[in-house]
Amino acid sequence: MTDARRRIVKTPIPTPFIVTREMWAWAEAEGYPLPFVHQTTEAFVAWHRERASKRSSHRVEWAGAWRNWVRRAWAPRPLNPPGGQR
Repeated sequence: MTDARRRIVKTPIPTPFIVTREMWAWAEAEGYPLPFVHQTTEAFVAWHRERASKRSSHRVEWAGAWRNWVRRAWAPRPLNPPGGQR
């Protein structure tokens, strides 16, 4: 099968989920504190493990999903949510 015809397969989170040297280097280069990255990674893994049976929690590229999760966790939250709800 050629690369162009290869089927993209989404998989559940790997067991164990390992943060590679490249992922740690990215987090360090972005300026994320190590304790924050550890805590965020634990939350990321727990969230995806809880939903492992649901296809919506399957991913093609887990390192990218982890980077997005770290970015969103670090992003400042608005003081007043849209619609005035709390």
